Amino acid sequence: IDLRKGYEEIINLFVTKEEKHKYKVIEGKAQDKSLDIGNNFDLVFTSPPYRGFEEYSKDKSQSMEEFPLLKDWIDGFILGMVDNWIPRIKKGGYFAININDPGGNFKGKEAFTVKVVKAISSDKRLSYKGVIGYAEGTQNKLRLAQPIWIWKID
Repeated sequence: IDLRKGYEEIINLFVTKEEKHKYKVIEGKAQDKSLDIGNNFDLVFTSPPYRGFEEYSKDKSQSMEEFPLLKDWIDGFILGMVDNWIPRIKKGGYFAININDPGGNFKGKEAFTVKVVKAISSDKRLSYKGVIGYAEGTQNKLRLAQPIWIWKID
């Protein structure tokens, strides 16, 4: 799936012509420290694929293909991404991740999201601030509720 076109459409929809020079789509792996992305962010927000639910492609560059086991995916992809992005966020800035457990039937197992949140929270540069949510629909008829987990850079 080519996500670049969608990201460019978002910029075109929300950004004025005068401000477009401030935005660019950078393609690459989130855990790749060689990406030319700068290091002066107030906020980094990410929404990686929901493991076992969202799959962009079977390409070997995809995180679930590169790290097929859950522990390796958390250590190599999620924590690799955190390790790459945290130094790029200003002190006092925030790291936020939208990640959820599709299905939710764990039968005594620790939920995937809990494992990810615990792993990120183990980074001493971060302090966990909480979770907010968003959902489609109206106040009385919400659907597809999603959590956004938030940490502050100390």
